[in-house]
Amino acid sequence: MLVAASAGLAGLSATAMSQQPVPVDPGAALPGVPQQVTLRPGDSMVVDGVPIGCAVTTRSGRVVIECGRTGGKVAGTYMSIIGRRTLKVARLRSSGSAKTILTATHGGGWHACGTAARAARSGGAGCR
Repeated sequence: MLVAASAGLAGLSATAMSQQPVPVDPGAALPGVPQQVTLRPGDSMVVDGVPIGCAVTTRSGRVVIECGRTGGKVAGTYMSIIGRRTLKVARLRSSGSAKTILTATHGGGWHACGTAARAARSGGAGCR
């Protein structure tokens, strides 16, 4: 189980949705011009008009970004945890528990959790 992940998503929901947007210089945000921002651990972002958000956090001393649905019911939805070297995808069972369904290493292999060995390329452990 990926309890910490789902707890992180619940925290993301509470944090990202409760934060007031940071005032932006009107000249800096030109309509139709994409903006790039730098995020640090503790920062979060939400997509305007869509219940999707991400939070930058630290897991086992490594900085990762966790993305998933925000607000309301999260059971049955998915979240991703992306780090410098790895990616995990988890299916949320509730706001307090989740199951990792895919693990991957950037530039390396991947492993679909619970899939027959022939169907998944070996990329390492990490399924719970």
